[in-house]
Amino acid sequence: MIPPFFFQVKSFFVLKNYVRVINCMHTQQDLYVLLDELTEEATKEGFNLAVERTADDHLFVVANPRTHKCACVGLTELNGAEMIVAYSISIKKWGWYNEEGFDLDMVVETKNIRDDIFNWLPVDDIITYLS
Repeated sequence: MIPPFFFQVKSFFVLKNYVRVINCMHTQQDLYVLLDELTEEATKEGFNLAVERTADDHLFVVANPRTHKCACVGLTELNGAEMIVAYSISIKKWGWYNEEGFDLDMVVETKNIRDDIFNWLPVDDIITYLS
């Protein structure tokens, strides 16, 4: 369900390029609280949320195994402030680029490919997106 590539992510590579400015500051603990809240909300919506840690302690992939949709959620730094941000992930498009020979570095460095795979997702809309 979740591509092996995501477990090797070592930084919030894409998110730093897309983050929308929000006046707030979050901690690692806030991220864990959010993941717990997402898990509870998913249960209320009738599905079990898969939560997978990546190589980066500040980045998680969350997924709905039933709909085969996933998103990444984590902390990124912007102007000295840590913020929680989320992005939907197009698994179909990621798979296509991967089959065509694009590796992680190429995806990250090529803006139009990044934009094709990752889309900014408001944190409050994660469960709605995954449903």
